[in-house]
Amino acid sequence: WNRLWSIIAIVFLLAAAVLSYFFWQSQQAQSRQQALDTQFVKTRYASSQIEGHIINIRDGLQAQRNGASSLQGCPDQEPASEKLPFAYANAQGGIVGCSVPEYKDYAGLNVKDKDYFKIPRARKEPYIAVVRQGSPEIVVAVPSTSGVLLHFINLAELYNLYILPAAQQQGEYVLLDDRGNIITQSPELDEDALSSIGRKSEVPATVREIPKLGTVFLTSADILIGQEHWKLYVLSPITKRFPWFWVPLGLLLASILLLAGMALSRHPRPRTLKQLGLLPRGEKALLSTADFTLDPGKTYLLK
Repeated sequence: WNRLWSIIAIVFLLAAAVLSYFFWQSQQAQSRQQALDTQFVKTRYASSQIEGHIINIRDGLQAQRNGASSLQGCPDQEPASEKLPFAYANAQGGIVGCSVPEYKDYAGLNVKDKDYFKIPRARKEPYIAVVRQGSPEIVVAVPSTSGVLLHFINLAELYNLYILPAAQQQGEYVLLDDRGNIITQSPELDEDALSSIGRKSEVPATVREIPKLGTVFLTSADILIGQEHWKLYVLSPITKRFPWFWVPLGLLLASILLLAGMALSRHPRPRTLKQLGLLPRGEKALLSTADFTLDPGKTYLLK
């Protein structure tokens, strides 16, 4: 019975180990899905914030365009009002004035050949362009009766405000326009990584293997601003966690081995007196010879 109970205990522990393993695998999958869902929510929030940021600037410029034509030169001090800063380009494309001191560097430039001047003038509607020369920036252009109002957004500002909280310190990102052109990206993302992402990927949240980055969470979200359709991608490495499951599993296996050893030690293999060394030489002959004989039919009294 002791051996039977030992076998039952071993089988029970083995079953517990297998169930624990599958439970741990299930917990790992659930934890990974939760992390992916969290990043997807952050990516969507970042894209909506970028979209809202640019739309607010566009609407703010439209509200100020009526008196922009009278603007000449740039102030030396910040204006008392908290109106949206902008530079003003006249009908010939010359930037003749600005509303804040930090736009002084644009004064005197001629932008008549730039898309962000020609297109809004021709269409009579706001236009958004990406300028990649020098420090990359987004230009929001709103036409007025005799010129164009221009607001410049530094891409580093968008990153610090909105993308960084989604990508976090160890994450990567890329912002693409509807033609697949890069608006801004992490320096660590090379062409191989961008090809692995897929510039027309329709999967908003997935796990993907990226060259040089390994296995990452890949999430994306759309940014719609008028006729512009951009897409933000965020890549976060999957943190490799210590497999704590092996600690209880190791204890279970150790318990199984201990019980098996105890079961074997309690039931040694039967051995003869000779194998145990309890029969001295000549003892076999003594045991095989009787001291007296018993006759049949007689009664004997033994003391």
